[in-house]
Amino acid sequence: MKVLQTKLAGIVLSLSMILSLALVPALAADTSVHSDGNEASSSATGTKCSIKIQSSEHGHITVSPEEAYLFDTVTLTVFPDDGYRAGLITVTSDSGKNLSLSSTGKNQYSFNLNHTAVTITAFFLPAQIPVERVSFSDVSDSAWYRDAVYYVANKGIMSGTSTDTFEPDDTLTRAMTAQILYAMEGKPNFGSINFGDVTYEDWYCDAVAWANAKQIMTGYEEGRFGPNTSVTREQVALILFNYAKLHNYDTRASSDLSDFSDYDSISTWAKNAMPWAVGVGILSARDGDRLEPGAPATRAEIAQSLMQFCENVAETP
Repeated sequence: MKVLQTKLAGIVLSLSMILSLALVPALAADTSVHSDGNEASSSATGTKCSIKIQSSEHGHITVSPEEAYLFDTVTLTVFPDDGYRAGLITVTSDSGKNLSLSSTGKNQYSFNLNHTAVTITAFFLPAQIPVERVSFSDVSDSAWYRDAVYYVANKGIMSGTSTDTFEPDDTLTRAMTAQILYAMEGKPNFGSINFGDVTYEDWYCDAVAWANAKQIMTGYEEGRFGPNTSVTREQVALILFNYAKLHNYDTRASSDLSDFSDYDSISTWAKNAMPWAVGVGILSARDGDRLEPGAPATRAEIAQSLMQFCENVAETP
């Protein structure tokens, strides 16, 4: 009898072991499924990125998706307030690089999120003033610069010297030129002044600080900026060339300037900017097919340069 009980106990123990071994692979397989699912989810999410939208006056921006990951395509939708339009929009990485924006529709843009942290800034400008509301007595309808003057005036890029005069043949100082581009940027807050002839009390100090910090305009020898010096034609070419590079605009255009009789008078520092400026229509020859690169630029010429820059380089309507 004891022998029979021992054999039965052995059989029961064997059956238990067999059942246990049969269950282990099943449990292991079940655990493996859940583990693989978790790993796939983690891989799909990738690196989450930070997108900061700077608050703006006269409008706002939304982003999609709101929770974005590295290498996602992010879409911006711009919402100007009534009476305003979208101006400059920038996407800046944490390292200070401006990312390239592509227009995908009216007031919509997209960019590739190839940095872990970016800041989006938008500036909003007053809506275009109808042409009939702007009139300058010294700008005739037959003048070659007529369209350019009213373009920059209507868009608030340049203003007249009085309520009814533009003074197209007058010149523009370097401080005024810096102020124009600074206003186009929405007048961002920028730090210190590094020029001996510019003080914090000067109306153009913020514009000069910004233009210098962004390497759009530099100074002369001995730490001077020359704010009251008239800006020259080759300086305008270089300033807009640097401004285009700041926003990652295409600067590959070039024109052969060897046919101009005064080609050799172009300063060394403007040798790259001048062919580009002529190539995109920002700069054209004066009478006698002369470039006159060192001559002061007139207000009419600068208006023409700014209109060509907006339409042909920045592709702003």
